[in-house]
Amino acid sequence: MRAEALIRVLTGGAAVVWALAALLALSFVSWWLVLLALLALVFGAPAMLRRQRMRRRLRIAGSGAPEAAAAGWREVLDASTDREVTLPANRSVRALAARLADKHGLDEAAKQKLRLIVTELERSWYAPASAGAARSDPGLEQAVREVLGALALAHPLRARDRFWPRSVLRRPVPAADRAEPNRTAPDQGTTSAG
Repeated sequence: MRAEALIRVLTGGAAVVWALAALLALSFVSWWLVLLALLALVFGAPAMLRRQRMRRRLRIAGSGAPEAAAAGWREVLDASTDREVTLPANRSVRALAARLADKHGLDEAAKQKLRLIVTELERSWYAPASAGAARSDPGLEQAVREVLGALALAHPLRARDRFWPRSVLRRPVPAADRAEPNRTAPDQGTTSAG
């Protein structure tokens, strides 16, 4: 896991260096091109961060790692938050999934995939790793993708939410509010938009 974190940091650092080099090169041409590039970078950053976060979570969900189900669940919660549906923190994962399916009007196939994600999440929390529970369902990534597709069909993103996703721009939840008595989302607590 440390190697992945190091790769992410190095990749991010390289992107920043390239962006600075491009800005420096543009500054030789005209100052307004630099300003335009900076504005594009600032206004595009939340959308880029959201896409990067989604790709990473889908990769983890497909990896079979112990945290695969949690990554898939967090992605579904963020996709719901981006579509202005807030979920209360004081509910069980199954209750949150039922509310999510109801609020977005998911069809039966998407509800079934959502149940698979919730079942895998609960299994990752409660099944002992020594019993062979370390590997998640091989269809987990596909289930997450299908739920995300159903959310996109049932509740398409507005242009504003596409460029400034609520899941990226929301205020962080205080650590005291992130307790896991009901296991809503292991590292993010509530999905309130804000």
